[in-house]
Amino acid sequence: MTTTTASPYLADQKVSAEQIQQWVETFHRDGYLFLENVLTPDWCAQLRADLDWALEHNPNGFNGIVPKISLANRVLNRINKRKRVG
Repeated sequence: MTTTTASPYLADQKVSAEQIQQWVETFHRDGYLFLENVLTPDWCAQLRADLDWALEHNPNGFNGIVPKISLANRVLNRINKRKRVG
């Protein structure tokens, strides 16, 4: 995503190939990559709401089949569909 104003969130920025390569090298070296401020607070709130909905409604029947929650519903797909429609 690209915006005309500077944003502290990666979701609102276009990342350079050099930055991506640096992240890849860090991941290969350290075995993990920690990125801060990726999603905006609005996106986080929407993800929380969608997760709460999915846990409550169990749309694919996978929640609770094992002692640990097995949420297989693709919550992000719901957000992406809403963004395309809205």
